[in-house]
Amino acid sequence: MTREAVRIRHREYAATGVACQDGSIQLIVLASISVLIRAITTRRALQIVLAIIGLIGVVSAWTSGAGFVGDGADSASFSMATTTALAIAAYATALFAVPAVQTDKS
Repeated sequence: MTREAVRIRHREYAATGVACQDGSIQLIVLASISVLIRAITTRRALQIVLAIIGLIGVVSAWTSGAGFVGDGADSASFSMATTTALAIAAYATALFAVPAVQTDKS
């Protein structure tokens, strides 16, 4: 890679460092990972799949948003919006559509 290509690539994802500084992205990713771990402990395939889809949506929205801040491309903005909607839909489905676990009250 040439020096100019590295400089352009760095400028495209400059927002990644800013997002990591205040800790908000780490909190969101850790929350998504904890949802995945809780889904794995329930051993329900649908919850596990929805948690994985949500985590992928969160991470891809983050990278698309960093790319959008770097170059302002319409495709990055659209990708950020659609992957955010995908994550929200996955988590909402996991929350409302999957039945609750029954516990014994003995």
